[in-house]
Amino acid sequence: MAVKRCQASIDVVEAAKIRIKNVFRNGLPVYMSFSGGKDSLCMAQIVMDLIQAGEINPAQLTVQFIDEEAIFPCMEEKVKEWRKKFMLVGAKFEWFCLEVKHYNCFNELSNDESFICWDRYKKDVWVRKPPVFAIRSHLLLRPRVDAYQDFLPRVCADGITITGIRTAESVQRLQNIAVMLKAGKTMTNKHQVFPIYDWTNNDVWLYLLRERVDIPEIYLFLWQSGTKKGS
Repeated sequence: MAVKRCQASIDVVEAAKIRIKNVFRNGLPVYMSFSGGKDSLCMAQIVMDLIQAGEINPAQLTVQFIDEEAIFPCMEEKVKEWRKKFMLVGAKFEWFCLEVKHYNCFNELSNDESFICWDRYKKDVWVRKPPVFAIRSHLLLRPRVDAYQDFLPRVCADGITITGIRTAESVQRLQNIAVMLKAGKTMTNKHQVFPIYDWTNNDVWLYLLRERVDIPEIYLFLWQSGTKKGS
């Protein structure tokens, strides 16, 4: 499918702010996916700036972090840092450490989701212990059956979810969002909105630099190993 790109009269940062403010104007609960990675840090900083400017209501906001057990220590510390920031301005922060099915990278060819995060029967081989404040169970979860992609839409069904998905990350995302926008829709059937969908990799890094947003140090090691900066 051919995708036509149009030049806008405002930059991507202003466009993202407008999209986020429009989401909050609905008066519904707003859920923000947060991973501690570069894209979600951009989203977090924009949302934080809007809260501090009095342009959106933090009482509507619930930030959600999916702790997949095997994460780098610097990512855990970065998420803890932002958890504190959001809670201090009056937003909720949900840190999930749940028994969900997860993609098993050792069986990539079979697209296997047999790995269970935080498996209660394998506590002796957990990569790390969950934080004391983590959410360890939920009424809407089917433990050991659901993946997070199954569970979270149930939790967020009463509101709108904003997430840092960008079309620059894959052709499939570009085509899917182009089809959605062409149909006159601004969110998915799961009530998801992508405020920074049109940001390039350069937009991301330039914004983080200008706003002096610290990134997890693991990015530095990834680049040293030859990983592209778009990752």
